[in-house]
Amino acid sequence: MRLAFLAILTLLAQAGRAASDFTASPPQSIAGFGSFQVLGGELFSPRLKAGYRFYVDPARAALFTVMRYRLRSGGSTDSQTEKFVWNERPGQRVPLRCFEWVEATSGGVWTEMHPGSPEYAGEMRTLGLVLAEQNRAYHRQVELESSQP
Repeated sequence: MRLAFLAILTLLAQAGRAASDFTASPPQSIAGFGSFQVLGGELFSPRLKAGYRFYVDPARAALFTVMRYRLRSGGSTDSQTEKFVWNERPGQRVPLRCFEWVEATSGGVWTEMHPGSPEYAGEMRTLGLVLAEQNRAYHRQVELESSQP
């Protein structure tokens, strides 16, 4: 029981740390964004270190409508650029909208990556890694919790 409690505290601490990374407003006005359910945390694997926040529209359960993440260099908590990927039209065969936060003297600005560009293709591969690692971490946590008495 105590181990399960410690695991929950660890997840909450990670989610809190990840939440502090994502202070910029969304790059586009997204209806209902404030009411979306949030899944956040940190990923630490040999392939990837990242903070993430995934948002689920309650009207479309089990679908990440927005995925925000920051890759980390060398496990540092110093953040690199933030990415914001938006499934603007779920169920339609259209590309995801992908934005990058670029630091500027006035704080920063979102720039959009365009489908078909090399940057967009590379970011979609990175997003696939982030999602795969988050899924692995989730299943490890479920396995850990189910093995506790």
